[in-house]
Amino acid sequence: MPDPGHDKKAREEYRNNPDLQEKLFAGFTVGNHRALMRNKKYKKANAVERLGILGYAHNQGAGGAAKWLRTGIVKKDGFGTRGTKYYYAVKRALRGLSENIYDQMLSIINEVQDNELDKNKIQQENS
Repeated sequence: MPDPGHDKKAREEYRNNPDLQEKLFAGFTVGNHRALMRNKKYKKANAVERLGILGYAHNQGAGGAAKWLRTGIVKKDGFGTRGTKYYYAVKRALRGLSENIYDQMLSIINEVQDNELDKNKIQQENS
């Protein structure tokens, strides 16, 4: 998907389009997952932990999450919200669910990533 833009019209469209919001959120999450797969702690983490870390990355970005994993220093966003608020919220939301569901969630992230890679490969071959 191309960059939706950041001008007034693009922001208005984004706010009024839940499908677009979901699509961009999914893409952002897949991008964070892909970037974090280079981090040993993330890569070795179980599914629940990875999803919690992705919550942190939603607030601080993949780079911020990687730095947090390396240093343990918690950062805040521009509104003063700690990245760990998202980390713990995701883990609380998943508490009590079966391990199978976590694996399914990560499988979906990997599937989206694989589909994106296949799409890029096809586009390159057709260029």
